[in-house]
Amino acid sequence: MKKLILVFLGLAFFTACDKQNESEIMNQDAKENLPEQFISAQIGNELYTYSPGLINEYLYQSASTGSHIMDQLSLSGISENSEKGMHLFIIGSQFHNLSFPVSLSHVEGVSTEFQFIEYNSPADTTFGINDDWSYVGELSQFIIESYNDSGFLEGKFNGAISTRTGKSLNVEDGSFRVKIIETDLAK
Repeated sequence: MKKLILVFLGLAFFTACDKQNESEIMNQDAKENLPEQFISAQIGNELYTYSPGLINEYLYQSASTGSHIMDQLSLSGISENSEKGMHLFIIGSQFHNLSFPVSLSHVEGVSTEFQFIEYNSPADTTFGINDDWSYVGELSQFIIESYNDSGFLEGKFNGAISTRTGKSLNVEDGSFRVKIIETDLAK
């Protein structure tokens, strides 16, 4: 009887490992076939990969002290049918003073917010943190891996998001590669 139980447990373990390996291979294939620019994340049980939206910009306003009065990095991705969108907002990073790679997770004075919005919600919806269609949350992990001379920013993120009514989703394996525009508002 003990042998039968051990064989059953061993078979269950190897089957679970095979399924996990299949999932890892599928996720790796999806990541290898990403477009030149993207924002991608597993939100809940689904993998979403979007092309960059209109807002991929670093807005700042320099002060005479060298710090920034305005300091916001905005990244967005919109689905092909424009029904859903992902938005990353990084505020207070002093982006020009960073060395890459850098983690902006839990850094005092830096806010890393993620939004997942379903734009195909009822017509009377006002988008924002006060509706049932916008998931918003502070990211628990946000890492900028690189920023090159061509303006391409790459990184990864994870976290949890929720609506005001308490619906929540986990955000896992988030990654992005987008070209950003830098705008000094003082000029």
